[in-house]
Amino acid sequence: MRFEKFDPMATYSNLLKRLLVICLCMAIASCSRTGDEVVVDPTLRESVLISAPELTGQVTNPVYRILDIAQVPEEYARGHIDGALFVDWRTEMIDPETPKLFNLPPQAMYESLMDRLGISPESTVVLYDNFNSRFATRMFWTMRYYGHSSIKILDGGRGAWQAAGLELVTEIPSVTASDYRVSTINTELLAEMPFIKSRLATDGFGLVDGRPHTQYTGEAPGTVYHTGSEHAGRGHIYGAQNVPWATNFNEDGSFKNNAELLELYAPHGLTPDKTIVTYCNEGLHASPPWFVMHELLGYPDVKLYDSSMGEWANQAEPNLILGEHCM
Repeated sequence: MRFEKFDPMATYSNLLKRLLVICLCMAIASCSRTGDEVVVDPTLRESVLISAPELTGQVTNPVYRILDIAQVPEEYARGHIDGALFVDWRTEMIDPETPKLFNLPPQAMYESLMDRLGISPESTVVLYDNFNSRFATRMFWTMRYYGHSSIKILDGGRGAWQAAGLELVTEIPSVTASDYRVSTINTELLAEMPFIKSRLATDGFGLVDGRPHTQYTGEAPGTVYHTGSEHAGRGHIYGAQNVPWATNFNEDGSFKNNAELLELYAPHGLTPDKTIVTYCNEGLHASPPWFVMHELLGYPDVKLYDSSMGEWANQAEPNLILGEHCM
């Protein structure tokens, strides 16, 4: 009988190799399970969206306040949902101290707006616009930032109301001013430049560029919606994934279903386990992706970069990426 010489180092090396293979297989399996097991709570959608037929039963409910965020006052005057009050996005939803940016209004200004609209902290506020819910989602984010709990968006906006055969009115409702005071500020919903810079290229962090694809790649300049001005720099922030704001909606302006929305974000590595920041040219078009991920899909940590490219792309050295960005 012949005995082979025992080599402890070779045995140890083979054992390590086997362990590494096992660990690698487990890691791959775990990653695939993470993507497959994203389960969305359906009650989230019900809590923040309302259909036109559902809203008809609430127009006289004193707990409800309906806000029309038309692009211009004349559109509101020509016809609005019964009981709806007008909010001027150009003057009442931005900080007048930073007119070139679409910044969050100061707390005192926000409270004054709520007073004028007769809204109390207990009110259920329904938001709609005629702009594919861009203003509605932005106002939703603003109210959520300032701690308002019961907010809904009319799914499909004014178009959904008219498509349902429901009438618009011209009468302007009268309300009693409230004494609205903010008691909670959800600062975790707001992202600023230092926060983003400190997390670029780190694990567990994701960026969503909600602009059209040609602006993301730098083929076209980024343009501020409310001023029409172009940013100095072209391209996108390092690591950002492009999910154009319009892709969150169906052709009729309603939000896509949850399965379709997950298919928009998950393939980009934008999963619920990450801290995610949305941005655009001015903070307006970053609000639909923020709303979808945070409010409809239930991602726990989603922030909106308020100053967006209005700040980032106009730095002395913006360090923007041109073309596509692979994960």
